[in-house]
Amino acid sequence: MDEDAVDVFTKRLSIFTNAAVLVAIVIFAMQTLQEVLQPFFIALGIYFVLKPGADRLSESGFPLGYSYFTMFMLFLLVIVSAAYVSYEQVDSLSEDNDKMEKYQQNLNRKWHNLQSVPGLGGFIGDVDDNGSITQTLAEAGLIQGGKADLQSSFSNVMSAAGAFFATFVTVIFFLIFIIFEANLLPARIAAAFPDGNETVKSVVGKIEESINTYIIVKTGVSLGTAICVMVILLIFGIDLWFIWGLLTFLLNYVPYIGSLMATIPPIILGLAVLPTGTWIFMVVILIVNQQVWGNIIETKWTGTQLDISPV
Repeated sequence: MDEDAVDVFTKRLSIFTNAAVLVAIVIFAMQTLQEVLQPFFIALGIYFVLKPGADRLSESGFPLGYSYFTMFMLFLLVIVSAAYVSYEQVDSLSEDNDKMEKYQQNLNRKWHNLQSVPGLGGFIGDVDDNGSITQTLAEAGLIQGGKADLQSSFSNVMSAAGAFFATFVTVIFFLIFIIFEANLLPARIAAAFPDGNETVKSVVGKIEESINTYIIVKTGVSLGTAICVMVILLIFGIDLWFIWGLLTFLLNYVPYIGSLMATIPPIILGLAVLPTGTWIFMVVILIVNQQVWGNIIETKWTGTQLDISPV
């Protein structure tokens, strides 16, 4: 092997090694700073959700600062209202001991029936284990808590909501700082690039426009999917229909699997409430709703708005 080939190999190996070390450092830093980075990225995502509305208000003659303040207060109003309705639903159901006991018995009975189905039983658990569905989910790590019943699961949900509130306070502070910094960004671009100010502003503007468009589409699809889920669950008489719709709206921002994961809790609760045939019909409708919004409406809408092929 000649010297030139050795030099090329050495340079490429050096670049690969440096890149691997950099990636390892970044991953380690992100894991170490998770408690700080997670609220920051949530706040950044909320900022892009609020930005289109603030821009519309600003284009209508509203001062930019007041536009962001209006959207921020509207966001807080929506969050507080959603949290209040969710808490009332969970608290009302968890306090109804007779109803919870009935749900638990129906759920366990149907779960044992499913475990006795040939082929399916070995996949979800052996009927001889005499374990409930909540115990099976707890063993799989899908739910937590010492007591594996519906009532304790709802209590865990309320506890998790309280823990999330502390994170949400940090998110709000990050969001406030991001909004203030965004207003100062044009002046900083002009100071950093005095010669190519207009070019940089044009590039930044196009990037922001594309992000705004995508966020509008994603939010619209998430809202449409969530409203349909709420209506479906309300028609079938499933408790906590507002919470499951809210969960669908939030998880729909996670591509591909988010909204499917959000359908699992109402499907499990529906198993305890509905006859088997009606339950299967509800499951099919929920899955069809998710597929229509996620794979047809969102794809067409995004392709049209961003001028790209749906493929």
